Amino acid sequence: MINKIHLYDKIISPVITEKSTNLSDQNKIVFKINKNANKKSVKKSIEKIFKVNVIKVNIINKKTRI
Repeated sequence: MINKIHLYDKIISPVITEKSTNLSDQNKIVFKINKNANKKSVKKSIEKIFKVNVIKVNIINKKTRI
C-alpha cells in the first residue's frame, strides 16, 4: 500500500500559467513532479490524492536554470 507521504513526494506543485489554465478547459491539469517519478507512480498519486480516474499521463523533462 502506498503511504500518503510518498503520494505527496511525487507531486511538487500545480503549474499556473496561461497555457495550463487553457488546458484546464479540456480537463487537463499540469503539475510539477519529482524528477525520479514515472508515469505509473504519478498516475497512482493523482488518483489517490484527488479521487479521480486518470486516463493519460504525459511527462516532459526540462533542464532547470542555474
